[in-house]
Amino acid sequence: MAEDTQVVCRFVTRMPEEYRITATPFAVPARLSRYGLSEVVNHLLSLETPKPFDFIVEGQLVRGSLEKVLLAKNISAETTVTVEYIPAVSPPSPEAQGQHKDWISSVDGSHSKFVVSGSYDGLARVWTSGGKCKAELSGHTSSVTAVAVLPSSNNTLMVLTASKDCTARLWEVTTTGTAVARTTAMFRGNQDAIECIAAGPDGSQMCTGGCDGTVRLWNWSETAGGE
Repeated sequence: MAEDTQVVCRFVTRMPEEYRITATPFAVPARLSRYGLSEVVNHLLSLETPKPFDFIVEGQLVRGSLEKVLLAKNISAETTVTVEYIPAVSPPSPEAQGQHKDWISSVDGSHSKFVVSGSYDGLARVWTSGGKCKAELSGHTSSVTAVAVLPSSNNTLMVLTASKDCTARLWEVTTTGTAVARTTAMFRGNQDAIECIAAGPDGSQMCTGGCDGTVRLWNWSETAGGE
């Protein structure tokens, strides 16, 4: 589309009456982003305090220019485009922050009270929902590439980790008082770095995927090799 291309739009909304503008289509520059479109709608509404809006075209949020959405949806600029506007959704703000010393490779937040992270610094860490490091899982001799939380009791967190050191580990972490983390099983058998790990729904088995091109299924008793 040319830089000065105009698109005929019909603006609609499900918001209350005071936020509705004329249903008569009119032309706007195709280069407008959601900020420019917000200015258009605010001007037509004559609001004392400008209100930010998001815009939807055929189910897709306008996150670049209107032109990019039309191209992505294969909509001709010569047609009348229905644009729905809704209250803008603010981006989420972090409630807490925890630090590793290197890239974070994986995170498991499936537990109701704790989050587990794995990092290229060779550690996995258990964090409280408030961002406090509850425990460090130290034992791998290379980067931790994947973590997974198993079904756990009230006072114990069971965690799986995988590493570029070609091993996986099962950890038991006490979560009351001063946390204590210990390795309860180590799984050797992969001939190259393990990149992913997952546990069965009942927590009795796990599988690993490695750079050696294998997927291995393990029982907890098989700490020296895999199936």
